[in-house]
Amino acid sequence: MKLEKTLLIYDGDCGICNEGVRCAQKIDRDQKFKIKPFQNFSSEELASWNLNAEKCVHEMKVMSITGKVYGGAFGLNYFLWQFWPWKIFVFFIYVIPILLLLEILGYKLFAKNRHLISKWMGLKSCELSARLPPEEKK
Repeated sequence: MKLEKTLLIYDGDCGICNEGVRCAQKIDRDQKFKIKPFQNFSSEELASWNLNAEKCVHEMKVMSITGKVYGGAFGLNYFLWQFWPWKIFVFFIYVIPILLLLEILGYKLFAKNRHLISKWMGLKSCELSARLPPEEKK
């Protein structure tokens, strides 16, 4: 699928993910990115990026206009790299390798426990049926 804008997809049924999207939208005031929940895409559309619902439930994904897919901490860094002053933060993460390792591990730990974090923060928590594209809910 050819993209006109870089696309950021996330789990639209996750409370903490939705909060993250609100922050991303504030950072992306010029709307350089199209930000959509993965549930808005059919299995065929996801497959065109070599993705499926299972892969998208576990981490955010960023698809560049060139077709490259970045996931998790790398997707977050790709997004932040586009904006000043966040670019400085990402620069130091890549210059100091231990920071990148900590970010990757932190992202995975946070993502694994996002349902609990959402509940603790009083946000909507994930429901399995809502995470699947329409044709997979049958």
